[in-house]
Amino acid sequence: MVREMYHTQEKRNILLLEPIICTKDDAWLGDAYYFWYDLDNAHFWGIDKKSAKTGYFEVYHAEIDCENVLDTEFNEEQYI
Repeated sequence: MVREMYHTQEKRNILLLEPIICTKDDAWLGDAYYFWYDLDNAHFWGIDKKSAKTGYFEVYHAEIDCENVLDTEFNEEQYI
């Protein structure tokens, strides 16, 4: 199933052409590309986490084939 999903990043001088992998030591599920199903959640993440450096954030959208996506927000079976 292909779904529109959202990727939040701090604002940069150049628009992203692809998502950025998160490699922070405190990343929730380790090194990964993090996306949101819901635009409101992507905006919340931008305000809460991604605007610290610049004061601004951007939300990108992409069509993602969810067949090989680990859904830890809404799929309890995959989460466990």
